[in-house]
Amino acid sequence: MFTLGVLSRVLILTAAAAPIAAGQGTQPWDQILRLAPGSEVRVVAGNSKPINGTLDGVTADALQLNSGGSQQSIQRGEILSIAVKKGGHRLRNGMIGLAVGAGAGLGVGLASTQNGSNGWGTLNADVRAGLTAAGGFVGFVIGVLLPSGGWHTVYKR
Repeated sequence: MFTLGVLSRVLILTAAAAPIAAGQGTQPWDQILRLAPGSEVRVVAGNSKPINGTLDGVTADALQLNSGGSQQSIQRGEILSIAVKKGGHRLRNGMIGLAVGAGAGLGVGLASTQNGSNGWGTLNADVRAGLTAAGGFVGFVIGVLLPSGGWHTVYKR
């Protein structure tokens, strides 16, 4: 059985071991060498503003990217940070919106069938199905239109 003293020792040892474990494995530039050509990247080098482009290739000494129709090579020593654009989840968000909207539409249809005093009380199955479909459609559109993705920093000097 764990006591508070044993549990606190385990937590302290885990917290102390985390930086050691994080230091093992790959170096930051190794992560850049594994990036796939065609990835959308944002590079901050020197005192310039961020450069957005498509990754053409990476070597041990430099990064090549296509930005605004021109190829650029940026030396590793000049690079302060590199971020990769995360893929969007528009379809997933749309499907979640579809489920929520359809559920809401069905809920409205069923609730109005239960209570005849509100003027909607006798909705037939076709109207309930229509409310369900309309709610699902609206939910899907909202889910697809919500912003998704973003930039994820993979290298920082």
